[in-house]
Amino acid sequence: MLVLGKKIIRLFLFGSISFCIQMISISACTESSDTSAQTKIENNLQNQQDLEIEDHSEKDNLSTPSDESDSFCIDALLPTEDHHPMIKIGTGRTSYQSIDQMQTLTVVKGPQGGYHIWGSFMAKCIPFQNVRILFELKDGDRLLAMADYTEMELSLDDHNAFEYLAVTVIYLQNDWVMENTDKVLTFSVKLSPIDQPDLVFSDQIEIKTACCQ
Repeated sequence: MLVLGKKIIRLFLFGSISFCIQMISISACTESSDTSAQTKIENNLQNQQDLEIEDHSEKDNLSTPSDESDSFCIDALLPTEDHHPMIKIGTGRTSYQSIDQMQTLTVVKGPQGGYHIWGSFMAKCIPFQNVRILFELKDGDRLLAMADYTEMELSLDDHNAFEYLAVTVIYLQNDWVMENTDKVLTFSVKLSPIDQPDLVFSDQIEIKTACCQ
C-alpha cells in the first residue's frame, strides 16, 4: 500500500513537471513568435517609409526645373512669358545704347548733305535669321525718316541673342529736320522673317530730336 502511494506521488510530480515544462515552452514560443511578428511589422514600416521617401525624392526631381532650362528659347508662336522673343530699340554707332522715354537724339548731317539719326536694337530668342529690319521715325502718322534693311544671316550667340548697330535712319526731306526739332516723335523698329512677313516683332519709344551734329 505504501509502495503504491509512492508511485502515485511520483506520477503526480512527473505529470506536474511535464505540464510546467510544456507551459514554459509554449510561453517562450509565443513570446518568440510575438517578437518575430513585431520585428516583421517594424521592418515593413521602415521599408514603406523608405519607399515613400524615395518616391518624394523622385517627384521633387521631376518637378524642379534644371538650370539647363534657361539655356534655350521657347518657340515664338507659343503663348508663354518664359524665354519669349524680345526686341529692344536703341541708338548707337559703335555699341548698343538704350533709349529712355522722351530722350533727345541728335540728328547727324551726312557727308552727302542728308540727315539721319542712329538706330540700333538688341534682340533675343528670335527664331529665324533671314529678316527684314524696318526703322521708322514718325510725327503722328507722318513718316519723317526710315531705314529698310534685309539681312540674310544674323550673328546669333548661344541664346539666339544679338545686337544690331549703326543703322542710318535717314530723313526723307531735309526741311523736316528743323521743323520737328524738340517735338515728341515716335521711333520704332520692326523685325520680321522674309518668308513670313505677317510675323512681326517690334518695339517703339517716344523721343525728341535736336539738330545737328
